[in-house]
Amino acid sequence: MLVPFLVDPESLVSTANDPDITRTTSAYQRLIQVWAEGGILAFPEAGVEASSLLAVVQAMPIRYRTPWLAAIRTLRTVSLGLSKSSPEVFKDLSGIQSASPPAKVVFLEDVKAVVFGLHHESACGRCPPCTVELCRVDCAEQSAEIRAAIALKNKTVATGSIPLDTWNSRLRMLSATSRHIAIVDRYCGENYINRADRLSGLKFVLDKLALDGKKHSVHIYTGCSSSSPQAISQSISADFSNWGSVQSAVVHVASDQDFSRIQHGRYIRFEDFVAVIDTGLEIFQGNSSYRASDFTIKNDSPARKVVEAELKLVSTSFKLI
Repeated sequence: MLVPFLVDPESLVSTANDPDITRTTSAYQRLIQVWAEGGILAFPEAGVEASSLLAVVQAMPIRYRTPWLAAIRTLRTVSLGLSKSSPEVFKDLSGIQSASPPAKVVFLEDVKAVVFGLHHESACGRCPPCTVELCRVDCAEQSAEIRAAIALKNKTVATGSIPLDTWNSRLRMLSATSRHIAIVDRYCGENYINRADRLSGLKFVLDKLALDGKKHSVHIYTGCSSSSPQAISQSISADFSNWGSVQSAVVHVASDQDFSRIQHGRYIRFEDFVAVIDTGLEIFQGNSSYRASDFTIKNDSPARKVVEAELKLVSTSFKLI
């Protein structure tokens, strides 16, 4: 659902120098809005503070600098740590290609986009052999990659969907850029125990979190009716001798009655985003989903943390790692 994208620092220099303040402000607002809804800003350098883009932003007039600095501070970013410097990355198509994966889109100023091969009448497009989508910096909302990702935020998970495809297309980048993750699913604990093939949705998600390279703190909230809280905790612990990227994991198990009194909906919260899943982690169990499920990704709200706090109060909690 989140698309890693690059912004050529030269594109901000050229637009910031445009005498049409309204046009420049609008272009920046649209790009930052696209970023907030479905993007991750990728820096070629090893860190944000060392990036050429930040240096350019800090030199902008205050009317432009303020919203850009706020976005860099609050929205999602990833540092690629490439061996090439930022000028080398944006020098030609081979430089841009060196940032892929993970980068899928690059925003460029008009002249450079055309020089690189984008048709002069096109807002966005690909110029083979480069697989990264080229997009004019003032046309961010027309990026095909980002539009497709945003469309997935409210798209049903179809019957027969492959769990790995669903994870990779919708949640992998959210997971890879989230430190704190909460899983709220009334049935995921008992499903973990009861599936004879051991392919439960919860095990699938924990496996992916362990492998994605981000240091995670995970809280699992679930219910129990036919199993004991201890049995659920012990079953999960027995499967995970190596938690990989998961540095902390706690399972909170409430009685089915207490859980249903507090929360009915099922979701995974990735810090400031939440994936609300009608059938819960069931979409990740087995080899394919046996029924369709409504699926929505939205911004988190304080009410969810209240729900999690209430569930914690009525649960027996076990530290898994």
